[in-house]
Parts: sequence; structure tokens; C-alpha cells
Amino acid sequence: MPSTPTSLPNATAAAAAGTRRTSEGTRAAKGDRRERAILDSLESLLVEVPLSRLSVGQIAERAGVGRTAFYFYFESREAALTALARRSLEPIWEAGGDWLFGNADASAGLSRGLRGVVDLWGERGHLLAALVDAASLDAGVLAMWRAQVEEIVSAVARRIERDAARGHTWPGIDAEQTARTLGWMTERYCYMYLPPRPWRRTPDDVHQALLQTWHHAIYRTPR
Repeated sequence: MPSTPTSLPNATAAAAAGTRRTSEGTRAAKGDRRERAILDSLESLLVEVPLSRLSVGQIAERAGVGRTAFYFYFESREAALTALARRSLEPIWEAGGDWLFGNADASAGLSRGLRGVVDLWGERGHLLAALVDAASLDAGVLAMWRAQVEEIVSAVARRIERDAARGHTWPGIDAEQTARTLGWMTERYCYMYLPPRPWRRTPDDVHQALLQTWHHAIYRTPR
């Protein structure tokens, strides 16, 4: 009885494809680790070294990669700084998503979003303060930091516009300017009172102060 033929070329091709996928996945994971290492190194160095004295070589050395590898992931030190700022602000989007983009209750949703801001400054205040300090000294960093904060401001403005259409806000509220005032006030207030300083306030105190200010500025109904 003849034996059933085995499609050796097809089996070989399938095995090769599987090997390629595994190899590509391994390279991607290695690349992700290198990129994270570069950003982690930049974060730690920013706390130790003024940005004006921080070089790509120092960042690469701390990350354990060569300068060529650094430039594979980031075209410049400023590009890495932008990626680090964006990564650092991700928890704000996560905590405030229901209020910013959904229909979360004005009080509870806003409270969760602001709590996320306060918790982020409590956990990463060393980095955020270093970015704010660098922005005060370097026009390029200032433009980058402003762009990051203004993304949040724009999302806040859109939420205020939706609430205004429902009749929940103060009549005639200027959504864009209210959002911008509250956003930059929050950045400065957290910068001043959450990192370790002699006059530091507790996270709960900061959260309550921000929540009261935001709610009263936007909504005409009490919390």
C-alpha cells in the first residue's frame, strides 16, 4: 500500500516562517528594552545633571548602548526628551480618560482625573520638576513641554464645551481659556507643593484644593 506523501517543502516553509516570526519578535523585544533603557537613563540623569550639560554620549553610556544605537531610536537628545515627557504624562490620560472623553459624572470623574495628576507628581515629581526647570532655561524644551500640556488643555476644553451644551457650566464660559488657565495653574501648583520642599503639602490637601478650584471655575452647581 503506497504511503501518503508528505509535503516536505510546505513543512519546511512553515517552519522557516515560524523561525522568522520568533526572530522578529525577539528583535522587537530587544529594541523595546533598549528604547526603555535610553528613556530610563535620561530620566535618572535629568535629576543629576542640568540639561545644558547633558550629552547624548552620557545618556547612551548610562543606558549601556552606543551612540549609534541611541540615534537609531531618537534623532536627537530633544526627541528623546519629548518621548520621555509623553511617557511620563501617560498616567494623566489614563486617570482622566472617563472625564475627558466619556460621560463620567462632573464631580466624581473630575476628582479621579485630578487625583491622577496629584499621584503622578507624588511619584514622579523629581522628573516633572526637572522638566519644568529645564523648560525655564531652554526655549526648545519650553516649546516641547508647552505642547505636551496643551494637548491636555485641548481635551479639557472639549469636555467643558460638551458640559456647556448640556447647561452644566457657567453661562457664556470660554472653554478654551478656562481650560488653559486651570491646566497651567495645576502644573505650577503641583510643581510648587508636591515635590520634596520645606513647604510641601500633602497629596490629599493638593487634590482637594485643585478639585474645589476646578469645579467652581467650570460648574455652577455645588459639588
